[in-house]
Amino acid sequence: MENKWQRKIYKSVFAKLLLVIMLSGVCINLLVAGFIRHSFRNIEDSSFRKNVFQYVGYLIHDLGSPPDPVRARKISLQSSIEIRYESPDRSWSTSNALFLPPQMTLRVWKDYPDIQTGRYHGRHFLALKNGNGRFIFELTRTFDGELINKGSLVILIALLTIILAGAYLLIRQILSPVRRLTEGVREVSGGNLNYQVPVRGSDELAELAETFNIMTTRIKGMLHTKEQLMLDLSHELRSPLTRMKVAMESLSEGTARDSIREDVQEMEKMVTEILEASREHYRQGQLNLKSLNIVELIRETILMYNNRPHKIQMNKMPERADIEADPERIKTVL
Repeated sequence: MENKWQRKIYKSVFAKLLLVIMLSGVCINLLVAGFIRHSFRNIEDSSFRKNVFQYVGYLIHDLGSPPDPVRARKISLQSSIEIRYESPDRSWSTSNALFLPPQMTLRVWKDYPDIQTGRYHGRHFLALKNGNGRFIFELTRTFDGELINKGSLVILIALLTIILAGAYLLIRQILSPVRRLTEGVREVSGGNLNYQVPVRGSDELAELAETFNIMTTRIKGMLHTKEQLMLDLSHELRSPLTRMKVAMESLSEGTARDSIREDVQEMEKMVTEILEASREHYRQGQLNLKSLNIVELIRETILMYNNRPHKIQMNKMPERADIEADPERIKTVL
């Protein structure tokens, strides 16, 4: 079932167009975001680093000298920031889980060589030298999670879903002439040359539908011309055959006259059958299908040539071979 739907989506023009729109939207957003980030990265980095440096300076000044761990815990609860202090004389931390992971690599900030930053598994760290000691600040998961508004995220997903659904419906509306053209091809292939595809709008697909209608009209005219040609040809061929039959009556009785009569009758029958078959073909005539034994039909057809100098023999044929066919058409072919 899954492979069936995958093949259906792969062959769907609507799905391909929707995929192209989605990929184009993603690429455009990435390109715009990358361009904006590249253009304003230096300004943002400079402003952000300056603000962080000042804020950390305020925190260190508020902690006093030597740093007060009790005051640090109060600041940690108020600002959702964990603080750790390390020095040769003393060390303390507002959280037992606050430590620098050994796998993490700290990077030195440009223009602020005393500050190092790093990130590990969603945890953000900032280390700052202060005299003989070092402060380590960690943005907790609560602080990091508050940066994302879950309600806004749900609204964003809903809006994106509505936009994609609207794009899909719009694509189906724009490509609706394709479905009408498909129906037109199906009708014409079934022999209904009077079918006309509805033409709506003035775009390229509407022009294609109009061209399709013109094509079917011309084909219908061509087939009518060929049908008339067959009727005229039938008349022209029957006239000399009739004259031959009249001239044959003036011949004396004998083997030659009988042979000529049989030839004329066979030619007349063949012309009638060929013309009728051609007429039915151009008129999309229905075959008179029957279940028949093709071997028996071949034997009956061969009997028609028993009085000819060169006879036809049938060797190594089965007794029966049943098929669905039009007996008169098969005789014409044989």
